[in-house]
Amino acid sequence: MIRLFVAFLLLGNTLMAAPIPKSIKAKKPDDLVGTKWITTKNLGNSKNEYTFLDNGVLQYRYNSGDKDSTAGTWTIDNAEVTIEINKYSFHTGLVEGDSITLQSKNKAGMEWVTVLTKQVQEK
Repeated sequence: MIRLFVAFLLLGNTLMAAPIPKSIKAKKPDDLVGTKWITTKNLGNSKNEYTFLDNGVLQYRYNSGDKDSTAGTWTIDNAEVTIEINKYSFHTGLVEGDSITLQSKNKAGMEWVTVLTKQVQEK
């Protein structure tokens, strides 16, 4: 019985010492502020643009070239980001490096996957 207990303690310490994968490390809201992302996969394959602004404001442009943007909001908790666009569509997913994969749905009851790719900021 004591051997089993010691083995359990050693195994538990080994598991606890494993590094946390980069994709699930805690992210701060500032990590997304000022970044721009483009859809690489979504419903209809449009190239939409998401810009994460300060104070949870999201600037969303349908098909990237549109001059007008739609009001949106965003929050982040660890690596999980939640997005709301125009109080009509809702998206939740994980930030993994330069990619965000979102489970998306809208008030009409449609559901789909949205994948965003981070864009390099021009200086």
